[in-house]
Amino acid sequence: MVQAIEAQARKFLHICGSDYYYEPMVDLAEKLSRLAPGTGTKEVFFTNSGTEAVEAAFKLSRYHTKRQHVVSFHGAFHGVRSAPCR
Repeated sequence: MVQAIEAQARKFLHICGSDYYYEPMVDLAEKLSRLAPGTGTKEVFFTNSGTEAVEAAFKLSRYHTKRQHVVSFHGAFHGVRSAPCR
């Protein structure tokens, strides 16, 4: 485990794909594009959290369908919840 952590730390500790392109991210995006079904052009969008992924899905769905409204559930949550303080 320590060796794996050390090897990763030697490559990079933190990435922000919106600021810079990193070769492993590009490789993964290309692989995902090849594996995705369909014959049309494909694009890959990486996010930092479930919240960002769901928000992007809503925006893409609304854009593609030209529909303005979505169905949601009271109390639904997609993101990170911290444990309650006790």
